[in-house]
Amino acid sequence: MTVRTLQASDRGPFIEVMAAAFRWDPLIVATIGERPEALRAFLSFLFDMTALVDGKRLGVFEGEKLAGCALIVPPEGRGFTHGLRMVGAAIRFLPVALRLPRASTALFNRYLNVTRAAAPREPHAYLTMVGVDPRHQGKGFGRVLIEAAAGAAAEMGATGLALDTENPVNVPLYAKLGFIQTARLELGPFTSFCMYRSIR
Repeated sequence: MTVRTLQASDRGPFIEVMAAAFRWDPLIVATIGERPEALRAFLSFLFDMTALVDGKRLGVFEGEKLAGCALIVPPEGRGFTHGLRMVGAAIRFLPVALRLPRASTALFNRYLNVTRAAAPREPHAYLTMVGVDPRHQGKGFGRVLIEAAAGAAAEMGATGLALDTENPVNVPLYAKLGFIQTARLELGPFTSFCMYRSIR
């Protein structure tokens, strides 16, 4: 089992692994549903967006096979450069938005606004996405990714690592890895559980 930074050449395997891992995720079901091309476009967007904001793309491998991935974005920046990066991310989202009904895009926006607003005010990194291919679950890959994500957050100067999950089964799993629940947000077709781990 090895962990390394994912490069542009890892985009395809990343999309395959995360599409399998998130196929039945409540947020994905509510916003993307049975639109495999839209899901691939969304995952491709997240892969690129992480690089646009100087985040970290991590993969855990079993031999040469990608088994799981994590995307971490740094503490929110300020100033002109940060603004340009956010504009770039918004433009990069357009191909995804064009594949979805307006209601889905509106729900995505609402979800982003309320979950980010619920995060602690101290400088924290955000674990945008972490997932393990269902064929590799139960082998400790998720734990390894979380610890690697915490290390990446510390390198970014963050004092903690925030995440949200829409799958209630994940809440006790994250709690065992040092996360505490900070909010529970009802968002119509799903519930978001906001969680935080201090890495001071």
